[in-house]
Amino acid sequence: MNDRIGLDFETYGGVNLPVHGLDRYVSDETFTSILASVYWRDSNGREQRERFDFVDNFTRAKKELREALDDFTIVAHNAPFEHAVCRWLQYGFTHARFIDSAVVARAAGAAGSLEAAAPQLLGIDKVETGKHLMKVFSIPGKYQEANGTLEFDPLVVAHNPVEWDEYGHYCDVDAELGWRIVDEWGHVMGGKEKLNTIITHEMNDVGWPVDIGLVNEMQLRYLANQEQALAAFRARYELGVEEKDQLNFASFVQLKRWCEARGVRAKSFDEEHVELYLSKIRKRIEDHADTMPQDKMDDLLEVKHMLRTKQILGGSSLKKLQAIIDQTSPDSRLRGQYLHIGAGQSWRTSGRGVQMQNLKRLGAEALDMDDVFDEEIDLTNEELARNLRQVFTASHGDGRLIVGDFSSVESRGLAYIAGAEWKLQEFRNGKDMYKVLAARIDGCAYDAVTKDRRQFGKVGELSCGYQAGGGAVQSFAKKMGTVLTEGEANQLVSDWRMANPEVVQLWADLDDLLRRVVEDGASIAEKEVGNRLTVEVYPITTPASLVKLHPKGAQSICVKLRTAGGTTLVRRYFHGCYIRGKSICFYKPTSKKSGDVWVNNYRDPKTGERRFFSIYGGKLAGILTQSMCREMFFTSLRRMRRIIEENRFINLQIIGQFHDEIVLDWWPDGATGSVDLGEAKRLLEIAMSDPDSLTKFPLEADVKDDYRYTK
Repeated sequence: MNDRIGLDFETYGGVNLPVHGLDRYVSDETFTSILASVYWRDSNGREQRERFDFVDNFTRAKKELREALDDFTIVAHNAPFEHAVCRWLQYGFTHARFIDSAVVARAAGAAGSLEAAAPQLLGIDKVETGKHLMKVFSIPGKYQEANGTLEFDPLVVAHNPVEWDEYGHYCDVDAELGWRIVDEWGHVMGGKEKLNTIITHEMNDVGWPVDIGLVNEMQLRYLANQEQALAAFRARYELGVEEKDQLNFASFVQLKRWCEARGVRAKSFDEEHVELYLSKIRKRIEDHADTMPQDKMDDLLEVKHMLRTKQILGGSSLKKLQAIIDQTSPDSRLRGQYLHIGAGQSWRTSGRGVQMQNLKRLGAEALDMDDVFDEEIDLTNEELARNLRQVFTASHGDGRLIVGDFSSVESRGLAYIAGAEWKLQEFRNGKDMYKVLAARIDGCAYDAVTKDRRQFGKVGELSCGYQAGGGAVQSFAKKMGTVLTEGEANQLVSDWRMANPEVVQLWADLDDLLRRVVEDGASIAEKEVGNRLTVEVYPITTPASLVKLHPKGAQSICVKLRTAGGTTLVRRYFHGCYIRGKSICFYKPTSKKSGDVWVNNYRDPKTGERRFFSIYGGKLAGILTQSMCREMFFTSLRRMRRIIEENRFINLQIIGQFHDEIVLDWWPDGATGSVDLGEAKRLLEIAMSDPDSLTKFPLEADVKDDYRYTK
């Protein structure tokens, strides 16, 4: 008998789920379960299905569903949703009872949505009428409008019996598809990864404490600054112009035409380009202040004013304020912000909802957030955006957020895999790697490296490790505020590679492994790299859905990274690999609800050219490095969770994580089972400084604390 059972719920709620998030949706008084389906196979392998109609008889459906679930491991697609509904039904299940088939799908190299993952991995489509049926039964409509309430009205079922049965079938199929994905692909996730998933779900449940009063005040200031900036622009350039003829700041075409009329060409008005254009215009004005004709100077000043206004109106970071307001629960917690294995190739956790991983860093000086409430102090939107992360706080007024951050972990990881012992030793010696590289490139003493040359070394170290060319390095440097000519960028690439021969050799070795399997058809290819790690590449069965798209020669592969002791540290999947010219190309999963479920190309946003997804030694080096660092990070998370559980600490919780950063919530409590702040910080540093099976890896963590999130 299979010990797993597939589960899917259909629900109704008066709260907009995509806007307000799962926690507010399920906790709203209008929320209710309306349907549930389960799917399993009995001891003889026979398929079993059962459907539960909560509208017909809620009490009976609740009881019978609980009995059907029994002691099964529950499989659900996007399991946090099903778990939340089970919790609402008071079933008392822990996260350990669930397997999320969406996580399994992403781990297997497919998309996360069931609409895409099912055809990609199983060759089976979802029921196409599902979205229409959701509009009929699961969201407020004409029945609620007629009743003057957002409560569910059973009449919608009585009046639409055929559609109700179709909705039940839709629910049945989803329960089965999730089960099948785990049955066929569940082997990609071991026991540690299941625990990693649980930790992420637990963080989503706990949530980030939010200073919602501060958020509301920042929102008011943000909107007021926008109004003032737009009014100032209109008063200067469009006074008396009818509204329909005014410049539309949301129109790329109008903005481009406006700039061209003043002698400035622009190809984008996103945040990065606006800042770039402003920088160039300021320099032109400064350099030619005494020689430029007045009409040309006026044109540049007008474009500068428009771009500054666009910058203030854009406020991409401050748009998160409304998302925080929308998704923060009545208890001032922001929950459900993490998607486990959201990044398919590295398996790193990604953000959703507010997308907290994209919050701007504070910069040199953090704002005193009491100033936000002082009407006498003017604050720009740029200042507000730089301090947005400070709206997240410890849960207790005298508490602290403890933040542990891996130090240069990717740089250390790449050096470890490549076997660059000189570099690892410099890390162990506590040296500044950017200065080390600058000294190595310039052939000078470490202490002779200037601030400018250190920045040069920093750009090289952060951009060159995964075989980037001069153009990519030049673009990266620009984002860091460093302007390089094409020649300077190409020279930096050459210098960095000369200084890091072990990494260059690693690229070549990995490229050779890929070609031996994809191009030459080898059944397996492996190579020992640095620190007795072994990289192994071998073919796996290509999903049938991909074979239809690329019937000749598309080969899915698995890439493993093993430790010296033979333990598999990393296992990643690439589907539909094939040779195109001199390149090894592959297919990526798409989340499209129509059309091909796999794609092998994309349009370059900068050039507009069609490019094909490819994998090569440098790219694989990046994926393996990020993946290995991710595994070390989750090892630290599991270790910290175990420390808290085994010591039964009552005043310490894990609430957040960002790739190489763990965030704990600590509050003072004198009762038995509490831990003091200093000890909590020490324990986090211990948890984040042990590389486990990676012998001699120079893992190091920086641990700080503050009431607000000031990292």
